[in-house]
Amino acid sequence: MYSVAYKEKLINVLTSVNFLLSFLIVFHHAFTVDVDYVGSFSLFAYRGDVAFQRFMYNLSECAVPVFFFISAFLFYRTFDGAIAKYKEKIYRRFWSLFIPYVIFCSFGYIKHLIATDIGGGQFSRVSHILMDL
Repeated sequence: MYSVAYKEKLINVLTSVNFLLSFLIVFHHAFTVDVDYVGSFSLFAYRGDVAFQRFMYNLSECAVPVFFFISAFLFYRTFDGAIAKYKEKIYRRFWSLFIPYVIFCSFGYIKHLIATDIGGGQFSRVSHILMDL
């Protein structure tokens, strides 16, 4: 029904949109200013910087659902219904998503232990683990 060139262009556009949405998601989690409601939903009721932040925050609210929708479309675009192919795809996703997730979360946890020195002896425990590597 659609040409191969059209499908490839669609995949490239969706990948680019996903990239931009991932930035919006990061921005959404990076907002640190507490913006009080002043009795109006109008952007003009706030200072310029606050209005911009409210606008970006509201725009980024839709980023996660759209990101998941596009990612699911890209995930299943070549799915033909075979269970073996589905298991292989899940296996590859496990190694490409879950393992890096665990590794990066471990780095964050170690950084947290070192920075906060929780429990009094955590820093020395972590430094011994790092020295044994």
